[in-house]
Amino acid sequence: MDLADAILALQVLSGLNPDGIQLNADANGNGKIGLEEVIYTLQVVAGLKPVGAATVSGVVAAGAPVVGVVNIKGANGATASSPIQADGSYSIDVTGLTVPYILYAEGSVNEKSITMYSAGVGPEINITPVTDFILRNALAGQAETAWDSWNTTQVDQTVLENAETKVQEQLAPLLNAVGVPADVDLITTPFNADNTGMDMVLEALDIGYDGNVATLTNEFTGSSYTDDITNSIDGDGLPASDKADTQLVLTDNVHG
Repeated sequence: MDLADAILALQVLSGLNPDGIQLNADANGNGKIGLEEVIYTLQVVAGLKPVGAATVSGVVAAGAPVVGVVNIKGANGATASSPIQADGSYSIDVTGLTVPYILYAEGSVNEKSITMYSAGVGPEINITPVTDFILRNALAGQAETAWDSWNTTQVDQTVLENAETKVQEQLAPLLNAVGVPADVDLITTPFNADNTGMDMVLEALDIGYDGNVATLTNEFTGSSYTDDITNSIDGDGLPASDKADTQLVLTDNVHG
């Protein structure tokens, strides 16, 4: 997307019919090329908005692949959905949707119903209990409300990144214990739902909510902490000792 696209859109507005116009340049999902597309393109060229991907893909897992569906909504309110594959992967055509996106997966894991949220600009966006927790922290409240109002109010990307950094720090002992760098991008980094790496983190971690208070528990060690998702500076995180304690549990499981 560049200045030439903005010029094409302006030509359409002036009543011309130039070559090169494609409806996947539609920024607001109304099936037309108009002033909104000119403004959006100029914002992208100026670096004020990121360019949306043709597809968004990732992994949906919570200790095991989720069986169900991924739903995605663009900032323009347009939506799309796609089934989750057996290995937890998904891919959605987001033509007609504008960034940033909000997503939620609904389905089941080990016959237990689950709904999880995530957000980002793509093209890779995972949906896990951890991305759900990050988004709820960034929103200082419930993700369900954000989905309904996404076409008018989106989470600021910097706020989302800051929330992710906070969660990285909180989970560092567990991440390091299974060989995942503490600065891993918890939303976009690809992983396999195969009981290694990030998937092992998801298997160990339980996140429960009582209103706006989340309790995060390392089920391998029993350690836990609470986090008020309306307060951006609380939540002590897992104890540093969890790195060695988790590794000990994993070693015992291998040799047990």
